[in-house]
Amino acid sequence: MQKIKYTERRKHKRYATRNQAIAMVKSESGKLDSISKMSKGEVGMAVYKSRPHKLGQILNVGRGGLSFSYISKENQGDKIDEIDILLADDDFYLENIQFKTILDTSLEGDNTLSPLEMKTQSIKFINMTTRQSLKLEYFLKYHTKHYKSETAFN
Repeated sequence: MQKIKYTERRKHKRYATRNQAIAMVKSESGKLDSISKMSKGEVGMAVYKSRPHKLGQILNVGRGGLSFSYISKENQGDKIDEIDILLADDDFYLENIQFKTILDTSLEGDNTLSPLEMKTQSIKFINMTTRQSLKLEYFLKYHTKHYKSETAFN
């Protein structure tokens, strides 16, 4: 069997999150209100009411992008190009990050009888504002494993 050599193309290292961080691609009409001073249950209801296009757990994140798993729904076109990062435990909410999809693939699962299809989406952040970059740096520093701050944002 021939081994396939993988070449890393990322500029920035990816890190696992310490807590269950959520990635949310909102629907075109859905808007999530401020989550500060909400209980975890209230945050959950606010997310549900916003009717997200895609919602899932962040698998890894870095300065250049992230990967998250989600349950696939029918008619999930890729018209929407903004994602939010949400962490209810710390009232952390980073919204409206523009992105480009790098990979969106089905997960090979053990349960073929399940009617739900799990997928993983890998994205690259684009056109981040200074405010978004600083909030992402905070998230990486305090909510990921083994993160060491890099000096330049690129």
